[in-house]
Amino acid sequence: MKGDALLGRRILIVDDHEDTANAMARMLSDHGALTRIAVDGLEAVQWIQTFSPDIALVDIVMPGVDGFQLARQLRAEKSTRSLYLVAMTSWPLDDATTRSAAAGFDVLLRKPLLVETLLSALPLRLRGSGAGEARAETGGTDSAGGATPA
Repeated sequence: MKGDALLGRRILIVDDHEDTANAMARMLSDHGALTRIAVDGLEAVQWIQTFSPDIALVDIVMPGVDGFQLARQLRAEKSTRSLYLVAMTSWPLDDATTRSAAAGFDVLLRKPLLVETLLSALPLRLRGSGAGEARAETGGTDSAGGATPA
């Protein structure tokens, strides 16, 4: 399914599994997003400075600088404090929810990530044409990539 639900949105995918990141980038591009991939937290910081994403999808389990450390670093910097941060994990969501919220993620999503799940987790200003400013209401979890507020 292709569409323009993410038309023009700049999305950085941070995942040490390159195949997963590439598949996610293709899926998001099919929905109009401009994507870049970082395979670790250090590369993510470089892309954030040059690509200026609207959204960062961050795997929380990575070697070196993990997703929690990256989120804390981004929230500490004035220039990246408002970046919409989405934590992604294959862990049971119960185990990661508290830690992702404490690190500064806006929402936690379970992998494999579906575009529809991502869209339901985004504030209205980051969906489609960008009309509106209301924050998306998310809640609950499911085994097919459900969202839970971080």
